[in-house]
Amino acid sequence: MTLGDRRPEASPSLEDADPTQRRRYAVLQCGDVEKLIKKRATAEEPTLYYVSIEDTYDIIKIAHTATGHGGRDRMKAHLASNNLNSRGQVDLVDMQSSPQAQFKWIMVHQCHLTKFVILRPLTSKRVAEVAFQLLNIFLLFGAPAIFQSDNGSELQFMSSQS
Repeated sequence: MTLGDRRPEASPSLEDADPTQRRRYAVLQCGDVEKLIKKRATAEEPTLYYVSIEDTYDIIKIAHTATGHGGRDRMKAHLASNNLNSRGQVDLVDMQSSPQAQFKWIMVHQCHLTKFVILRPLTSKRVAEVAFQLLNIFLLFGAPAIFQSDNGSELQFMSSQS
């Protein structure tokens, strides 16, 4: 589902918006997923994502669990923290001995601070498939400042890009 699909009939698209809105916002597209972002003046600025109302509950629930059910103030501090996505790790789990349909691998991404884990099923260890799933995760939570892996061949493209 894209932003265009969720937009009510009467709401104008970003292309139809006034020039001020077009200067402030952009749509970042990854495959068929679109994310509304604030335009950055420089590449060093962090990317700010705007979350749809449908996704707000999930993000608040993740923060609530990560703070040990700490209440509003601890969740606000946790969400505003610069350390929230400071270090991430990814591993691939070989499930070829017991595949589920076409899926033979599981990609495990973990945030070191919150210990929150995201699992993605993979049909292969191809670079394109791993990169697509990582980009999907990074668009949802942001890319970690430090990214760790076992440097398998499917993840070596990450070190060559940095």
